[in-house]
Amino acid sequence: MKEGEILVAVQSSMLLHYVQANAWLENAGVHLPDSLFQSFSRANFILSLLLLRERQRGDESPFAAYVSLLPTCPSLFCLPRNEVVNATKEVALLEMDSLTKRNFTTSFLKIWDEAYDTADAIIDMLPFEKLECGPFSPEEVVWATGMVASRSFGGDTDMALTPVTDMPNHSHDASLVSVLMGDAQSLSSPAGMPQNLSPSNYELRITAHKDLVNGDEVFVKYHGSEISDVRFLVAYGFVPDVNPWRQYKLAVGAQAPLL
Repeated sequence: MKEGEILVAVQSSMLLHYVQANAWLENAGVHLPDSLFQSFSRANFILSLLLLRERQRGDESPFAAYVSLLPTCPSLFCLPRNEVVNATKEVALLEMDSLTKRNFTTSFLKIWDEAYDTADAIIDMLPFEKLECGPFSPEEVVWATGMVASRSFGGDTDMALTPVTDMPNHSHDASLVSVLMGDAQSLSSPAGMPQNLSPSNYELRITAHKDLVNGDEVFVKYHGSEISDVRFLVAYGFVPDVNPWRQYKLAVGAQAPLL
């Protein structure tokens, strides 16, 4: 395959989209107040509920094959609270000194608590009979929220889960670049979807960033901008071996030689 050729093109009808999720909830009379949402956005939680509905449908869901491939623990948010404490304490990030690590653990636990508090509040407000699904547990809602946070494209009302295109591993110099096309607009993935598009007039494309041969692994860049190890850990649950934007803290004494 030559550089620039399209490897995958996913039509919008194959996406799990925020617009679908929001319409499903509104038709059941569900109105979630903005005050519920703190560390995670409204779009994230609403799309998460649609993902859970499709998972409950099992083989009857058109997304069954996709859902069956999703990891059971996509991020630190899926761990029990005591395991989160241990995991964040043991993370050997070069950009963190001991004080920063303690602060990070405290901050992460605050987000963890907020995620479960929001999940509990949402569950109490859902009329599961009208929605023809559920009930969901807080653990399930947080699992789905982690999936959306780490695998979705777009933001706010343009957020979508995109089967196939979210499966490749990450590389900072990815051999593939995903592109969203619609109304003569394009954006490098995963910065976001073109604004004000309905779920019916665009597609997600992955094009070869360089020439590829049989046996080459497919990679994508997980974030459209430069992000640190800490943000990788929070958003994706891992720290890459190579990160050109890794940050370092250097303490230089008064007598240290200048290099």
